[in-house]
Amino acid sequence: MTRSLLLLLALLGLNAAAAGEVGLPKPGTLDGVGVNIHFTHAKPGELEMLAAGGFRFVRMDFFWEGIEKQKAVYDFSAYDHLLADLDRLGLRAYFILDYGHRLYDGGLSPHTEEGRAAFCAFVKAAMQRFAGRGSVWEMWNEPNHGMFWKPVPNAEDYAKLALAVGETIRAVAPKDIFVGPTTSEIDLAFMETCFKAGCLAVWDAVSVHPYRHRPPETVAEDYRTMRQLIARHDLKRMMGVAVTYKDQPVVAPSQVLPILSGEWGYSSSINGWGKGYDEVRQGQYLPRQWLTNIANEVPISIWYDWHDDGTDAKEAEHNFGTVRHAYRDGQAEVYEPKPAYLAAKTLTTVLKGYQFSKALALKEDEHVLLFAKGDQLRLAAWTSGDAPRTVTIPASTGRFRVTGHLGAEVPNMVADAAGLTLTLTGDVQYLAPIDANPSLRLAVAWERLPLEVVVTAAQTGELVHQFDPINKRHVIGPPPLVETIITQFQNPLESSVEVGTDGVMIAPGMHFPVKAILPIGERAPSQPPITVDLRINGSVVWTQTTRPVISNPVHLRVLAPVTTDGKTRVPVLVDNSAGTNFRGQIQVTAETGEPLNRARDVAVFGGQTLLLPLVVDRLPEPFHLGVEVTAGSGAAMIRSLPARIYRPLPLDPATWSLHPDGDTTVASTQTLKSTTAEVMVGLGGQATLDLDYRLDKGWKFLRLVPKSPFDLGAAKEIGMWVCGDGSGNIARLRVVDASGQIFQPEGGRLTFMGWKWLTFTITPHTAHWGGANDGVAKAPLKLDTLFLLDQADQSRPSQGTVRIAGAMAVE
Repeated sequence: MTRSLLLLLALLGLNAAAAGEVGLPKPGTLDGVGVNIHFTHAKPGELEMLAAGGFRFVRMDFFWEGIEKQKAVYDFSAYDHLLADLDRLGLRAYFILDYGHRLYDGGLSPHTEEGRAAFCAFVKAAMQRFAGRGSVWEMWNEPNHGMFWKPVPNAEDYAKLALAVGETIRAVAPKDIFVGPTTSEIDLAFMETCFKAGCLAVWDAVSVHPYRHRPPETVAEDYRTMRQLIARHDLKRMMGVAVTYKDQPVVAPSQVLPILSGEWGYSSSINGWGKGYDEVRQGQYLPRQWLTNIANEVPISIWYDWHDDGTDAKEAEHNFGTVRHAYRDGQAEVYEPKPAYLAAKTLTTVLKGYQFSKALALKEDEHVLLFAKGDQLRLAAWTSGDAPRTVTIPASTGRFRVTGHLGAEVPNMVADAAGLTLTLTGDVQYLAPIDANPSLRLAVAWERLPLEVVVTAAQTGELVHQFDPINKRHVIGPPPLVETIITQFQNPLESSVEVGTDGVMIAPGMHFPVKAILPIGERAPSQPPITVDLRINGSVVWTQTTRPVISNPVHLRVLAPVTTDGKTRVPVLVDNSAGTNFRGQIQVTAETGEPLNRARDVAVFGGQTLLLPLVVDRLPEPFHLGVEVTAGSGAAMIRSLPARIYRPLPLDPATWSLHPDGDTTVASTQTLKSTTAEVMVGLGGQATLDLDYRLDKGWKFLRLVPKSPFDLGAAKEIGMWVCGDGSGNIARLRVVDASGQIFQPEGGRLTFMGWKWLTFTITPHTAHWGGANDGVAKAPLKLDTLFLLDQADQSRPSQGTVRIAGAMAVE
C-alpha cells in the first residue's frame, strides 16, 4: 500500500482493515496478537495505551440481547462507537457472537428452529452493517462450558447454530472471517462433533482457548493433535478439491484451516491459581505464549485479559490483566503496567515487521526462534525448563545487541569461532546481530521444515492413500517403506558454498534440495522427532526437526489383570479408531520378551476398538508386561508396547475415605459406596467405587484418599476406568514424591456419560508445588488422592455420581 494512500486513509479516519483487508493476519508475524476487553466505550487514553502495547486485535462480546432490545429492532450504536475508535488507532475487532436472549428459547442458548432463526436474523443485520471492516466473527464463547451454553453444553445444538450462522455470513459477508468452536481448553470430543456435522465447511479457522496450568510451550502437542483431527474431517480440502457449502465456494483448494488461539491467559492471583503463577511468571508467559503460537503457525493470539477485573489479590478472575485495575485519569499511561504489559510491548517493538523464519533445533525445552525482515535478523531465546542452561548457537563471529523481556537493554554479547554462547532462562531475550552474520543468513535461506510429516503405515499387499511429494498429488497404491522430506536451500551469500554430504557447489542465488529419509515403522501414535541437517562446506551448520505422525495409529493399553474360573487374563485394549484395517497376531510378553500366552489371531477394522482378555500361562511378580502385535509369526511388527511394571490399586471401600475440600463455607454432601460393573463387553464383575455428590456453587472439590500411605514406586502414570456423569467437572489426582513435592495430573472434564479409560500422566509439566518444586518426580511416590473431583463451573451447584474401577499405577 502506498504512503499517499495510507495518508489519505488516515485523513478519512480509516485504516487498512477498513479499506478491505479483511483476511486473517499473515502467519509468522505479530499482526495477529490481541487482548480481551469488556467495554465498547473506552476511557480517555485507554485504547491508546492498549495500542502502544503492541496489541493489534481486541476481542469483545457482541451481545445479542444488548443489541436487540425489541424483537427485530437492532441498536448497534455502541459497536459503531467502538469500531470508530479501533479504526482511528489501526486496530481490528475480534467479535464474539453471543449469548442467549430472554425473548427467544426462554433465554437459553438457541436450540430450536425459532431461536436459531432469530439469532441468524441478528447476525444478518450485523453483517449488513459491519461487513468488510476487518472484523473476525467468533461463534459463541466456550460453548462446551455450562456457564456459557445454557442450560448445559450440547455440541449437536451448537453445531446446528454454527451451520446456520455460517450460511448467513456466507450469503451476506462472504469475505468476512467466521471461526469456531471456541472451546474452553482443548475439547477434542466437542470439536469432533462439530466437524462431523460439517462446520469446517463454513469456518475459516478453528478457534480454541488453550488454558492450562502448565507452561505455554506444552500446547504444541495439543495443536498437533488438533491439526490431525481437522485433516481427518477435511480430507477433500487436504486433497486439493474445492470445498463448497450450499454450492458456494468456501476456501481455495489445498488450503488447510488454521488454528486460532482465541483466548488464553494466566492469572497472577496469590491464591495459587497455578501454584506459583504470580505477576513475574505471568510476564514471562505472555511473550512465550505468543512466540509458541507463531512457531506453531497460529496466526491470531488473544491474551486474556486487558486490565485486572478487580482488586482482590486472592481472586483469580481479578488478576488476568496486563495492567492493574485502577484507572489513572490524566496520566501518560492511564493504567499501571504489570510485567505482562511491558513484555508485550517489548516483544511487539523488537520484532515489529519481522517474519518468523524457523525454530533452530536444540533440546526439547530450549527455544531459539529466528526472525527476518529483509537483511535484518532477530533471535528470541528462552528455556521452558525449571533451571537456566547454557547453549551455543552456530552464529558467525560478531557482536549482538541484547534486549531483556521487559525492554531493558543488557550488555552486548559477542560470538566467537565456536558460535554465540548464551544462558537461557524463563525470560525471553531478544538478540540482534550488529555485524554481518553469514551463518544466520544461511539459516534464513533454508526452507522451514513442516511441523509434522504425516505418513501412513500399512501391511504388505494393502493399498493406502498417500501424498506424492515429488509430483505433489494424492495417490492410492502400495504402502511406501520410507518417506522423503525435501526442503529447499537458496544460497544467500555472494560466493559459492558446498552443500550436502556430496559437497555440491551452489552458486550465489541458486537452489539446492535438502533431502532426508524417514523410515516408516510400526503404527505407534507417538514418534520421536526427526532431525534434518544443513551441511555447508563440509560441516553441519544448522539443524531443524520435524515430527513424524502416523495417520493410522494403533493404541494399545494393558488393563488390570483379572483371575476368574482359575484362569488369569490380561485385558488388552486395542484402539484402532483412527486407523485402517489390519490383521495379525497378538501376544503378552514378559520383561525378557518371552511370550506369556499363545499367539492369538486378531483382525481389527478401521474405527474399531477391541477388548481382548488374553489368557496367560503365568504372571511375573511384579506385573512386568509388554504387548506385541505382528503381521504373523516371524512377520513385521505392526505395534509393540514395551514392558512396564503395572501395580493394580485395591478398590476395597474400607481402604478409602471421601473428603470435601476447597472453600469451607461452600456446602457439600458426598457418599462413597462399592458395587460392581461391566465396564466393557467381556470385562464384567469389576469392583467399583461410586462417588455420589452435591456441591453448592463456589470453589469446592472432593478427594478420595487412602486411609494409609500407598507406595507407587516410580510410577509415570495412573489409569482407571471412570463412569462419567456429564457434569463437566474435572477429574484429577495427587501424588507426593520423596521430597514432599505434590503433583496433580489431570484426566480431563467429565463431559461424557458411561465408562471411559482415563490416564493421569506425571511429567515435568504436570501442575506441581511444595518440596523440591522442580517438576522432577523423585521416587518413591506416595498416593495422596486417587480421585479428585473439581467443580468446573463455580457459578452454580453441581451434582451427580462418578464411578471408578480398575485403577492401576504404571512405571
